[in-house]
Amino acid sequence: MTGDLNVIQNKSLRELLEKGPTYREEQKIDWKAIQNEISKGLTQCKLDWAKKEKVDPVHLDEWKSKTMMKVMTRIQELKLKPTKSVKKILKVKTIKYELIRLQDKYVFTTTDKASNNISVMWKEFHIQILLNLFKVFDEVTSSNTYEKITHHSIHVDDDISYKTQMTPQTIIEEHKVKCKQWKIDLTDTNKCLPYMYWLPKMHKKPSKHRFIAASACCSTKELSSTLTKAFKLIDKYHAHVARTTFHSCGINSYWIVGNSSKVHQMIKKSNEQKNVENIATYDFSTLYTNIPHDKLKTRMADVISKAYEGSGKTYISIYSTSASFVNKHKQDTKAYTKDQLIEMMNYLIDNCYVTCGDSLFRQKIGIPMGTDCAPFLANLFLYSYEHEWMMKMKKTNPQLARQFNRSARYIDDLLTINNDGHMKKYMKDMYPAELELKHENSKNDKSASYLDLQLDVLNGEIVTSLYDKRDDFPFKIVNFPDLSGNIPQDGSYGVFIAQTLRYAKACAKYTDFITRTLMLKTQLIKQNFHAKVLDRKLHRWHKRSDKAAVMDKFGHDMKKIISDLQSLPHTHGTKQKNKKQKTKP
Repeated sequence: MTGDLNVIQNKSLRELLEKGPTYREEQKIDWKAIQNEISKGLTQCKLDWAKKEKVDPVHLDEWKSKTMMKVMTRIQELKLKPTKSVKKILKVKTIKYELIRLQDKYVFTTTDKASNNISVMWKEFHIQILLNLFKVFDEVTSSNTYEKITHHSIHVDDDISYKTQMTPQTIIEEHKVKCKQWKIDLTDTNKCLPYMYWLPKMHKKPSKHRFIAASACCSTKELSSTLTKAFKLIDKYHAHVARTTFHSCGINSYWIVGNSSKVHQMIKKSNEQKNVENIATYDFSTLYTNIPHDKLKTRMADVISKAYEGSGKTYISIYSTSASFVNKHKQDTKAYTKDQLIEMMNYLIDNCYVTCGDSLFRQKIGIPMGTDCAPFLANLFLYSYEHEWMMKMKKTNPQLARQFNRSARYIDDLLTINNDGHMKKYMKDMYPAELELKHENSKNDKSASYLDLQLDVLNGEIVTSLYDKRDDFPFKIVNFPDLSGNIPQDGSYGVFIAQTLRYAKACAKYTDFITRTLMLKTQLIKQNFHAKVLDRKLHRWHKRSDKAAVMDKFGHDMKKIISDLQSLPHTHGTKQKNKKQKTKP
């Protein structure tokens, strides 16, 4: 198994695969197809708009006609522009046959934490890892996580029961019937079960495996999506309660963070006091596959119940992108009582099936990796233990409880500031015995990495810089799509601004920010971005966006910052490859 594509001898094929799995060779523009798609889109927009306004769609015919005239005018203008000839590598027979030959022996897959990189592995090895996961050939013991399914017991009454053979189709049909009770319909694309696959963790030494149940289209997809909206609302409720508790007694029992923004806020408050002495990071080993179902159900039922009781409402009403607590709802609206929501959750947990080849398995422990609501299940499950322990300490030892106030947890990654090792001492009292919490920076309490941040304690403050796990890969990483592919160019340049803003937030030192941004710029130029366009985008962003104020902390005006970020030569990436021209790192 390797992420180094130099193992592929055909140079043209290797260069194509190095551009990543999302790369698509450039296509000739089919203007007729574009015209038809826009027309169909406008027709649908017309119908939806008319329905919303409760008018006859004919009233919008003139609007559609004038819009299409503008579209046709623009198409004619674009047709006149010169186009470059499109050369498709995979149309070359020798290259195509070489790829087919390699696919017969090897598996090409994305890489964990580096999704734009392709890894290559021996096909038999890939299969063997899956077989080991399910312990297919182990007659003595079965998998701790999965059980093989062949038959299903049907209970008729106290005296009568029988077994029936279970197949993916019978399970899907059962899911369909059950979901219909909750006003959830299965689409044709969702009438299937998840299949199991795995990605290589090439940044680990030795390399490891990330198993994923492909649940983007499956019979529990809509159920999981509905639960996600409800859990998001419940999560917000508990966050609000925790904030209220903190203001009243100074104890923080809600540590969940969705990204590094909240971590920045916590660091800022700590730095204002200039009293940071130690930091610690922890990681739950194999969290998703170690949570017992009985504890997951019990804890989540309690979390759900408290949210309903605290809201004073009877239902959670589900909308297209959100949810809310309500007492009344329309007849055709998806709205669920506390008991219904718990029932739906329990059903999802009990019905986590995956396929592997021709075999069918049910996950009997843990949270299914890949289903929509998995992060919320993990977060709220752990929160229930954290909150319980903190409230206990509030009564018995409030001083100890306050030692945990500066804690942040992103699913299975935990950060503490000025905790003085109390997490390591009390974690077995706090969390269930089935979970293992590993101390990541045990050798140095002044330095740690957390999410995308490198944290270093200096003179009572935490100095931040950018941390990227991809820096540890033993091969070249492709972070962004190659601009030579079949992708819209204008939107692709937005990645430069988005990453520049991210770097500015993460880096405390100006030199770190400039170095990182120039590295990004160098990489984008190599991937066929134009330096002049990047500079122009930066100028426009500064003039139009108040987000540029994040750079004020560096103590330099934007004129100097832009000047420092323009220090690369204005050379297009493809030409630069042939010239051994030095650029600033």
